[in-house]
Amino acid sequence: MEILNVEKLIGDFEVMTKDAENVQRETLKMILEENGCAEYLQNMGLNGRTDPESFKACVPLFIYSSKQSKTKGGLFAGTATTNVFRNSQFKKAMTAMQSECCSPDEPNPELADLIEKKCSRLSNWYGLIPELFPNVKYIYGIMTGSMEPYLKKLRHYAADVPLISADYGSSEG
Repeated sequence: MEILNVEKLIGDFEVMTKDAENVQRETLKMILEENGCAEYLQNMGLNGRTDPESFKACVPLFIYSSKQSKTKGGLFAGTATTNVFRNSQFKKAMTAMQSECCSPDEPNPELADLIEKKCSRLSNWYGLIPELFPNVKYIYGIMTGSMEPYLKKLRHYAADVPLISADYGSSEG
């Protein structure tokens, strides 16, 4: 069984994301080369061409952000988590799972004092996350697209804790 090397994983991710446009172009080219004979692409008039420019010229791209689309199941298409968080069953499950340690019914002055003491030692809250959660190994989340502007602040709060994003959501044209 292969052991996960977090440093290598993060390094590989950083290499791939330094030139996201080129990575996307190469990925599209690879997909087109492997699927160039697909009926869908043939019907679009590609006639075996596998370059991204021909694809963009022949295949209509959906770029109308103001138009809300529905999935076959009737849900509005949105971000990766929008429909999950808005779902009433999800909300009920989250309420049922809450425990005293994460959602107390009454104030805990001792804990509040401890948190205040830990936060007051920090410089501009740098390293807040590992200070409050000393057993943290990594932070997992979506860190691309509309979440990218928050990445610098998250890095500040996380200090040296690795940030991991296994999902890549793209809205680039």
